[in-house]
Amino acid sequence: MSSVAGALGLFGRKSRSLSGLSTAARKRRMSSSAKADIAESEAEIARMQADIEELKGQMEEDANALTQKWAEVVDAIEEVKITPGRTDVDVRMVALAWAPNWEVTCEDARGRQRTDAVPAYPVQQA
Repeated sequence: MSSVAGALGLFGRKSRSLSGLSTAARKRRMSSSAKADIAESEAEIARMQADIEELKGQMEEDANALTQKWAEVVDAIEEVKITPGRTDVDVRMVALAWAPNWEVTCEDARGRQRTDAVPAYPVQQA
């Protein structure tokens, strides 16, 4: 009876064999938990891969449907030539723009004559 009481730690100190059993049980429990987590993760990965394949198939079907729809629209386009008549033209305004320049002839440092166009009024930059 004293060995059982000593193993359970009733008199102050646990037996080494009980401590070893406790450690082994804890390691086995952790190992089982890790294996269960791995199996659960693998099942989740398989489910996600199946979802991805399903979505790829759906996307391909949608792309084919859109391609077919727009191909039909392109086939339905017809070209119509419209020539304007004199009565279709309505002139509302005629304008003339002019930017005056000064033509300046000068002699450069080498003695050659040069002609440049210089704006007659300052040009404002936008």
